[in-house]
Amino acid sequence: TDQDYSFGVPILERPKSGVRSEIMKLDFTQFEPADGWNPEWKRVELKGVLVESGSQDEDGAVCHMQKFLMDNGDTVTVHYRLYFGDPSVDLSVVLNSAGDPAPYSLGLPFVSISDGSGSWHFDTAGAVVRFDQEQLPNACRHYVTSQHFVRHQGQTRGLTIASQNLALWRFGALPMNYSANLNLSQMRPVTMAWLSNNYWEVNFLANQRGETRYRMRLIPHVAEEVEDSHSRSLSYMVEPAVFAYRELGDLKQESESLLEFTGSDCKLESLTRHGSDLLLVVQNLNSSESELTLVPGVLRWERSSLARLDGTPINDPKDNNTFKLGSRELVAVRLFGCSECGS
Repeated sequence: TDQDYSFGVPILERPKSGVRSEIMKLDFTQFEPADGWNPEWKRVELKGVLVESGSQDEDGAVCHMQKFLMDNGDTVTVHYRLYFGDPSVDLSVVLNSAGDPAPYSLGLPFVSISDGSGSWHFDTAGAVVRFDQEQLPNACRHYVTSQHFVRHQGQTRGLTIASQNLALWRFGALPMNYSANLNLSQMRPVTMAWLSNNYWEVNFLANQRGETRYRMRLIPHVAEEVEDSHSRSLSYMVEPAVFAYRELGDLKQESESLLEFTGSDCKLESLTRHGSDLLLVVQNLNSSESELTLVPGVLRWERSSLARLDGTPINDPKDNNTFKLGSRELVAVRLFGCSECGS
């Protein structure tokens, strides 16, 4: 528990005046609109009130539920599922918005034990980024956008959070403000899932009601390299694809592999068709060089080549299925003349 935040207890934040312009006054006649930020705006933070809780056995797991009522009428229901032999926690969150049109934001904090100077990492398009140190000057610090993964780590332990559908996060309990106005030395060991916000200036009444659902996996671990934390979370980032057998003929086998993909700390980012070719985008999560090897399965191809992200070959296609990836490098591999085995 932090002085102002408790693990898993949602918190509602709003400007004290209840007016959006207290946070930022938009003036497009200024050379730099960001100058409209008010570095001294006052915020009020209110914890949710626990109105219901309970535990039960559920599909091989012990499930603990907590439902919170927020000051503006929103409710946040959190389910924690613990599976035997698995140190991680499956977390599902249902936010039921009451349609409050006033400016506010709603977050779910995960508080870590103070363990020396900590750091945050998150994955964005094509890279795993260390908060602040590997961001561009004046990039957002009061919130970040992540694809599937965030991590906070101290000197001896860390917490990795994998999510399939939660893109916005806030680190260190920083207030919402322009980067130049923030004091990063005051950051605290709080990782906040930003469930909702109604801060932005828009030309319509933002009062939509209804449910928003999120899914996360909390993975505690000892201090480790960021690529190891990222690898831990890979299996929780994306739902497995399920293909239904429609009785189109005799079942010859119960499972099959399109291709075998091997490489130390290599992650397949995407796979797209280019006519009869296939383009694989691969990221090396390691800080050292990795070797990627592709082995045909059901899918066969004639030649392969490194390529740009738009599919343009970088070198002449060859009968080669092994590629070198540099430190944290993002590469594309184009497979030419693809066909299914037996077709």
